[in-house]
Amino acid sequence: MKIQDVIVSIINALPEKKIEGKKRLQKLVYLVQYSDLETNATYKISHFGPFSRDVAKTIDLMVAVGLINEREEPSGIYGTYKTVYSLPSNIRTLKKLPEKQFVVASEINRYTTIELEVASTIAFFMRSGNRFKTAVEKTKNMKPSKAIPPVIQKAEKIVEVVKNAN
Repeated sequence: MKIQDVIVSIINALPEKKIEGKKRLQKLVYLVQYSDLETNATYKISHFGPFSRDVAKTIDLMVAVGLINEREEPSGIYGTYKTVYSLPSNIRTLKKLPEKQFVVASEINRYTTIELEVASTIAFFMRSGNRFKTAVEKTKNMKPSKAIPPVIQKAEKIVEVVKNAN
């Protein structure tokens, strides 16, 4: 499935029909792809977990041509902003996510962005050939302030949802 179709389909699959944050969008796309959906996106590990230039460039292009909307909204008390992605009212989803990826997107969307970041990092290490326990340990070493026990517990549930879709 093409990255642009995955992005539109994920946004469309969510009840609120929007995704708040660039990092969140990247992690949702990665985890849906990890649930056995083939795309042409490649990923590298970065400070915030798996990152794809392919996904980032596709998002920028889609915004430029009006396939998705991008707006900045105030976030917090310190004058910061978050990027919010949504679908234009005139867009038609030509391709939909396969049922199991639709379920994955819907289920993992209820988790926080940090939990998705930690889960996607664990999944990245697993996809790189590590066993689950080793992937968790590598994630804890890479993200000691985020990969704390309550976050790891939720990240494990996310990875379980994604793996069960395979």
